[in-house]
Amino acid sequence: MMALTMEQQNTHYELSYLLAETLDEEGAMRVAGSLRDAIEQTRAVIVEDGLPKKRVIAYPIRKQSQAHFGWIRFMTQPEAILKIERAIKKETEVLRSGLVKILPETRKGMRVRRTPQVAVTKEKQEEIAAIDKRLEEILGEKTAVKTAQDINHESR
Repeated sequence: MMALTMEQQNTHYELSYLLAETLDEEGAMRVAGSLRDAIEQTRAVIVEDGLPKKRVIAYPIRKQSQAHFGWIRFMTQPEAILKIERAIKKETEVLRSGLVKILPETRKGMRVRRTPQVAVTKEKQEEIAAIDKRLEEILGEKTAVKTAQDINHESR
């Protein structure tokens, strides 16, 4: 039987949250930190997060028209979600939160995209060498022209 990697054992989740507008920036960061801690205490691995930023919200929540919006993407065992939800509910400054499972086909877009390596043919290498040579000729002519102008300028 093949052993599963950590990513195969864990499920990806995203927690989005709105914090009370009465919090200052430092207070919002403190609450966001406690949410991160609650997630990490369940042995979850945080993949990435968005720090809370104050925004106008579409409709008032608890008579507040603005809130600090933040999010955290993480991997954990499905059994840990209940503990995370309980920890979120204990935070009185959290106006609203949403915890969603990220499906594998959605995760593909989250990965860092690397530029594919293109094989350079011999013809392409020769073309690049010819362009480099022509650039050196052009730049050399400009340098020579500048040098001649400098000499004329100095003799005046």
